[in-house]
Amino acid sequence: MNRSGLLVVLGFACLAAACAPVRVQTVRYSDPPPQIGTISTQVQILLMEPQVPHVKLGEVLVDAPGNVSREQLEANVKSGAANLGADAAWIMRDDTKLFPIVYVDPWWGPVASGTGSARRVVAIAIKFR
Repeated sequence: MNRSGLLVVLGFACLAAACAPVRVQTVRYSDPPPQIGTISTQVQILLMEPQVPHVKLGEVLVDAPGNVSREQLEANVKSGAANLGADAAWIMRDDTKLFPIVYVDPWWGPVASGTGSARRVVAIAIKFR
């Protein structure tokens, strides 16, 4: 493959990585009784654990590419928490990881380099008593 063909392939690979979907996982704790799902627009986002009595229902894990907006992340957290039947989701952890990206051509050496990023949000779904 010539150099221009490799650059085209690398360009499509970058485009595919930039359009990576947001992945949402929920983990239900075994202690609380199952709850009926709630509407995601009614779920509150909390930055600290509430001081009022509540039950922890489970965790919501959101993995996203680094270019996702805060509103989209919050909507995914709310959706996951609503599936667990939560009234609120407490954001316990929000990490952004940076990693180097180097594309190498076997004949020409490093062709391009840059930095990629990925975000992981961990929220605790809670039900107020």
